[in-house]
Amino acid sequence: MKIRNASALLIAAVFAAAVSVGCSSSSEKKSSENAFTAETIRSKGGETQYSTDNFSFSLSSELTKSDMEGFDLVFTAKSFPIMIGISETMSLNMNADANAVEYINTCVEADTPVSWEHFKHDKYDCSVVYTVEYAADENDPNVTQCYHTDTYNAVKEVSLLNIAMSYPDGLQEVSKAYADYILSASEYTGETLLPTEAETVENDYVSVYHEPEWYAAQNEDTDLSDSAFQVINFMYAHTDSFSKAKSKYSLKAVKMRDFNTANKMANNAFDKYSEDLMKKEVSHGTDEIFGEKAFTVTYDTEDVFSYHCTEYYFEKGSIIWCVTTSIPAEDDGTVAADIQKLMDNTTFK
Repeated sequence: MKIRNASALLIAAVFAAAVSVGCSSSSEKKSSENAFTAETIRSKGGETQYSTDNFSFSLSSELTKSDMEGFDLVFTAKSFPIMIGISETMSLNMNADANAVEYINTCVEADTPVSWEHFKHDKYDCSVVYTVEYAADENDPNVTQCYHTDTYNAVKEVSLLNIAMSYPDGLQEVSKAYADYILSASEYTGETLLPTEAETVENDYVSVYHEPEWYAAQNEDTDLSDSAFQVINFMYAHTDSFSKAKSKYSLKAVKMRDFNTANKMANNAFDKYSEDLMKKEVSHGTDEIFGEKAFTVTYDTEDVFSYHCTEYYFEKGSIIWCVTTSIPAEDDGTVAADIQKLMDNTTFK
């Protein structure tokens, strides 16, 4: 697969910027690069506020906002021919280094020069992926120019901030200065905060004690009189393994009605999954969980990494429960043990 199209647009825009800035001697350029730091950018003043969904930025007049599409924000640097694209996505529960590896695996052609490293920053968990493109000089088609795109992955809570820097050959240290400045000038404004110590997550029907390695998300309406179901999903907060990113422990409560039973829900799930091309080895049976007889549906997912999933359907009082576990098929027992610990610390009300 190719480098993201938006990054290619940045590279194209650098052509015009390079021409307008002009060329200097190698000794002058090297001296200028060494003197150019995040503090240099900050000292230019004229700060303007920008924002994405979960981040805000107070940026100096050194950066001019562009209307180019493909990113949440795009800027042109004034001092160097550098284009900067900022976008935000979910971190998929991976740390910055794992995101760098995932980016390389999914976004770069096999013949594209690429490398990555951990990028130290006091605000974020960061990494940077370095890629190189070769393109004809628009002023002389017979001359090939070397252009770089450095993509910084900054993870904060459950958000991933991507900063893509595109520039001609020789400006990597300057790129790092801009990235350092933008990260330092940004603030996480999202409401989602990962746990920093062990805690108990609960609603009207269940409580689960868990370590901070797990992040729990549940729907806001916890009263089944007003909602069709209530669910709590447990996912690893951050992991360095892409194979563990989609591991899950989920508890879904459904109000029991005359036409609905645990057995019927399990049968419906089995019928549905049997027709799903993304699920294989679908089967159903019975088991015991939390001291209750449960109807089970098991299947393997078709993904970059395969997961073995089990859904347990059982009844407690006026509630039908669907408890789901999703464990990497190649798990060495670590994820299974972590999820079992969550199950051992689950209390139904």
